[in-house]
Amino acid sequence: MKLPKPLLILSFVLFTLLPISSFASTFYIPQLEESFYWEDEHQVIAHALGRIDGINYTNCLEAFKQNYEKGFRVFEVDMALSTDDQLVFLHDWNTFWGLTIGKGILGGATSFERYNAQQIQGKYTTLSVFDLLTLLKNHSDMYLVTDTKTIEPELFKLQMRRLLEAAQQIDSTIIDRLIIQVYDEATATALEEVYPFKNVIYTLYTSPDRYDAQKVKATLLKHNYRVLTMPSSLVNDALLKMAQECNVKVFTHTVNTTDEVVKQQAKGIYGFYTDWLMPSTITYANHPLLSQNVSLRINDHFVSTPVPAYISEGTTFIPLHLIPEHLDIILYYEPQTKKITLKGEHVLELTLDSTLAYVDGFPTTLTLAPFILEGTTMVPIRFIAEALNLQVDWDEAQKVISIRSATYIPLF
Repeated sequence: MKLPKPLLILSFVLFTLLPISSFASTFYIPQLEESFYWEDEHQVIAHALGRIDGINYTNCLEAFKQNYEKGFRVFEVDMALSTDDQLVFLHDWNTFWGLTIGKGILGGATSFERYNAQQIQGKYTTLSVFDLLTLLKNHSDMYLVTDTKTIEPELFKLQMRRLLEAAQQIDSTIIDRLIIQVYDEATATALEEVYPFKNVIYTLYTSPDRYDAQKVKATLLKHNYRVLTMPSSLVNDALLKMAQECNVKVFTHTVNTTDEVVKQQAKGIYGFYTDWLMPSTITYANHPLLSQNVSLRINDHFVSTPVPAYISEGTTFIPLHLIPEHLDIILYYEPQTKKITLKGEHVLELTLDSTLAYVDGFPTTLTLAPFILEGTTMVPIRFIAEALNLQVDWDEAQKVISIRSATYIPLF
């Protein structure tokens, strides 16, 4: 039924005068998203896309995939230009030829076609700029840090233009997840002539001003930079005090031991470039158990968790929740009795803080009991594997625990 016009006007007036709370249960009131920057959520950067199989500086596809699985989300990549002015991703040409043709091989720049035809260590894949930025597009929680290896402004601008052009072709929204490193005032100015990138790091390893905190400060303030990075050997009180005054977060590179992380954190360093220390390991660098940098692979896929796996008194513990999440096993938990039940090929019953367990109803004894650590239930994986017919292997060289279900068909 239509309302008479006067009643319609009165209804509208009453509606507009009612407090918002009167309709809170019926109408959705949009909330503005809280603004944040990448550095507010991430303290760890995978150097040269991270280590793979004990090898650094590969900048290859497989290194990205493996380290993304391990929990890295911010990746630094080394950039250069081919002889035909195309972007290539390598630390330097001598290192590239050593990784592709053989150790001790020295060589200069080559064409993009020849670069792209190489395999690193005979099995890893080189990347084009379109390959790399497609990874960025397909992984919405990923950020990419550039390292152009040049401070010559015109060459730097050319690399930035090549990067920008490719990003605009693939998806312009990924530009805000590019983090550009500049090396001095000249490259900072050159970058602004190319594009107003949202995320920039001032890195000092080749800066002529790296020993002068006040000149570094002037560049940070002039360009409103939020992040400063430097080699571990360059970290000093003057630079750290200046960064604190400017409300700038400081990263350092390249850090590959938890002892070094602890040492630099004590000085006031916020974040780290690393070849292989997992983000969760750096989070718990001061923890007596969780700083071991043990990687976990389930059915040939690396998995990440806020609390890492670790080894204590010869017993390997992993977070309980990973078992039902990645294997065909059902988990039940009774809070009143703290009883954990895992059902797979067999039925395993555990109790928090108790070494008594039952396998298919028969009692047995654990060496160490399950317990809660940093809010996460940790369980001894070797015992669970034997009870539930899982395969567990330990790679001492790489510090990797591998777990496979009995029915899993290996990928390789």
